[in-house]
Amino acid sequence: MKHKVIPVFLCVSVLFVVLACWFLIWGNNKLKEVKIGKISFKAEEVSSPDEIRKGLGGRNGICEKCAMLFVFPKEERWEFWMEDMRFDLDVIWIKNGKIADIYKNVSRESKDIMRPLSACDKALEINSGLAEKYGFKIGDDVAVR
Repeated sequence: MKHKVIPVFLCVSVLFVVLACWFLIWGNNKLKEVKIGKISFKAEEVSSPDEIRKGLGGRNGICEKCAMLFVFPKEERWEFWMEDMRFDLDVIWIKNGKIADIYKNVSRESKDIMRPLSACDKALEINSGLAEKYGFKIGDDVAVR
Protein backbone atom coordinates (compact mmCIF):
# COMPACT_ATOMS: atom_id res chain seq x y z
CA MET A 1 0.00 0.00 0.00
CA LYS A 2 2.85 2.37 0.87
CA HIS A 3 4.38 2.03 -2.61
CA LYS A 4 1.10 3.09 -4.30
CA VAL A 5 0.73 6.24 -2.18
CA ILE A 6 4.16 7.66 -3.07
CA PRO A 7 3.57 7.83 -6.87
CA VAL A 8 0.13 9.40 -6.34
CA PHE A 9 1.63 11.96 -3.94
CA LEU A 10 4.41 12.75 -6.42
CA CYS A 11 1.94 13.17 -9.30
CA VAL A 12 -0.26 15.49 -7.24
CA SER A 13 2.80 17.49 -6.11
CA VAL A 14 4.09 17.87 -9.68
CA LEU A 15 0.63 18.91 -10.88
CA PHE A 16 0.43 21.54 -8.13
CA VAL A 17 3.85 22.96 -9.05
CA VAL A 18 2.96 23.07 -12.75
CA LEU A 19 -0.34 24.85 -12.05
CA ALA A 20 1.34 27.33 -9.69
CA CYS A 21 4.00 28.14 -12.30
CA TRP A 22 1.36 28.53 -15.00
CA PHE A 23 -0.55 31.01 -12.85
CA LEU A 24 2.54 33.00 -11.96
CA ILE A 25 3.79 33.21 -15.55
CA TRP A 26 0.65 33.28 -17.71
CA GLY A 27 -2.31 33.58 -15.37
CA ASN A 28 -1.31 36.88 -13.79
CA ASN A 29 -2.87 39.62 -15.90
CA LYS A 30 -0.81 42.16 -13.96
CA LEU A 31 2.31 41.11 -15.86
CA LYS A 32 2.87 43.23 -18.94
CA GLU A 33 5.50 43.44 -21.62
CA VAL A 34 6.93 46.96 -21.83
CA LYS A 35 9.00 47.61 -24.90
CA ILE A 36 11.24 50.65 -25.34
CA GLY A 37 12.78 50.53 -28.79
CA LYS A 38 14.03 46.94 -29.15
CA ILE A 39 14.39 46.34 -25.40
CA SER A 40 11.60 44.44 -23.60
CA PHE A 41 10.89 44.25 -19.89
CA LYS A 42 8.56 41.92 -18.03
CA ALA A 43 6.73 44.43 -15.85
CA GLU A 44 4.49 43.96 -12.86
CA GLU A 45 1.63 46.43 -13.33
CA VAL A 46 0.36 48.35 -10.31
CA SER A 47 -2.55 50.78 -10.34
CA SER A 48 -4.24 50.89 -6.93
CA PRO A 49 -3.21 53.68 -4.53
CA ASP A 50 -1.72 51.15 -2.06
CA GLU A 51 0.25 49.33 -4.78
CA ILE A 52 1.54 52.62 -6.20
CA ARG A 53 2.54 53.89 -2.74
CA LYS A 54 4.47 50.69 -1.93
CA GLY A 55 6.04 50.23 -5.38
CA LEU A 56 9.21 48.14 -5.17
CA GLY A 57 9.78 49.11 -1.54
CA GLY A 58 10.87 46.24 0.70
CA ARG A 59 12.13 44.05 -2.14
CA ASN A 60 15.76 43.01 -2.37
CA GLY A 61 15.95 43.50 -6.13
CA ILE A 62 14.52 42.55 -9.52
CA CYS A 63 16.00 40.76 -12.51
CA GLU A 64 17.69 42.82 -15.26
CA LYS A 65 14.75 42.56 -17.67
CA CYS A 66 12.11 42.97 -14.92
CA ALA A 67 10.34 46.19 -14.01
CA MET A 68 7.39 47.74 -12.24
CA LEU A 69 4.87 49.63 -14.36
CA PHE A 70 2.82 52.27 -12.55
CA VAL A 71 -0.48 53.07 -14.28
CA PHE A 72 -1.95 56.28 -12.88
CA PRO A 73 -5.68 57.12 -12.78
CA LYS A 74 -5.03 60.43 -14.58
CA GLU A 75 -2.20 62.42 -16.10
CA GLU A 76 -0.42 64.35 -13.40
CA ARG A 77 3.07 65.18 -12.14
CA TRP A 78 3.11 62.21 -9.74
CA GLU A 79 5.76 62.23 -7.01
CA PHE A 80 8.05 59.29 -6.28
CA TRP A 81 10.49 58.72 -3.43
CA MET A 82 12.85 55.96 -2.34
CA GLU A 83 11.31 55.08 1.03
CA ASP A 84 12.00 51.46 2.07
CA MET A 85 14.05 50.82 -1.11
CA ARG A 86 16.85 48.24 -0.92
CA PHE A 87 18.35 48.81 -4.38
CA ASP A 88 19.00 51.72 -6.77
CA LEU A 89 16.66 52.51 -9.68
CA ASP A 90 16.11 54.33 -12.93
CA VAL A 91 12.62 55.87 -13.18
CA ILE A 92 11.17 56.38 -16.64
CA TRP A 93 8.15 58.67 -16.84
CA ILE A 94 5.73 57.93 -19.70
CA LYS A 95 3.11 60.10 -21.40
CA ASN A 96 0.99 58.94 -24.34
CA GLY A 97 3.36 56.09 -25.23
CA LYS A 98 6.57 58.13 -25.15
CA ILE A 99 9.31 58.72 -22.58
CA ALA A 100 8.57 62.11 -21.02
CA ASP A 101 11.39 62.19 -18.43
CA ILE A 102 14.06 59.92 -16.93
CA TYR A 103 15.63 59.88 -13.47
CA LYS A 104 18.85 57.86 -13.76
CA ASN A 105 20.81 56.09 -11.04
CA VAL A 106 18.57 57.08 -8.13
CA SER A 107 20.22 55.90 -4.92
CA ARG A 108 18.18 53.78 -2.51
CA GLU A 109 19.39 56.22 0.17
CA SER A 110 18.01 59.30 -1.64
CA LYS A 111 15.59 61.46 0.34
CA ASP A 112 14.69 63.55 -2.73
CA ILE A 113 11.22 63.71 -4.21
CA MET A 114 11.19 62.83 -7.92
CA ARG A 115 8.71 64.57 -10.21
CA PRO A 116 8.53 64.39 -14.00
CA LEU A 117 8.91 67.50 -16.15
CA SER A 118 5.27 67.21 -17.29
CA ALA A 119 2.10 65.34 -16.36
CA CYS A 120 2.41 61.60 -17.08
CA ASP A 121 0.04 58.64 -17.21
CA LYS A 122 2.61 55.93 -16.40
CA ALA A 123 6.03 55.37 -14.88
CA LEU A 124 8.44 52.45 -15.21
CA GLU A 125 11.00 51.51 -12.57
CA ILE A 126 13.99 49.48 -13.75
CA ASN A 127 17.37 48.62 -12.29
CA SER A 128 19.79 51.50 -11.96
CA GLY A 129 22.03 52.02 -14.97
CA LEU A 130 19.80 50.34 -17.56
CA ALA A 131 18.46 53.58 -19.04
CA GLU A 132 22.05 54.59 -19.76
CA LYS A 133 23.09 51.09 -20.88
CA TYR A 134 20.27 50.88 -23.43
CA GLY A 135 20.46 54.55 -24.45
CA PHE A 136 16.88 55.45 -23.51
CA LYS A 137 16.04 59.12 -24.08
CA ILE A 138 13.10 61.50 -23.86
CA GLY A 139 10.80 60.98 -26.85
CA ASP A 140 11.51 57.25 -27.27
CA ASP A 141 8.42 55.12 -28.02
CA VAL A 142 7.08 52.92 -25.21
CA ALA A 143 4.68 50.06 -25.99
CA VAL A 144 2.77 48.20 -23.27
CA ARG A 145 1.23 44.81 -24.05
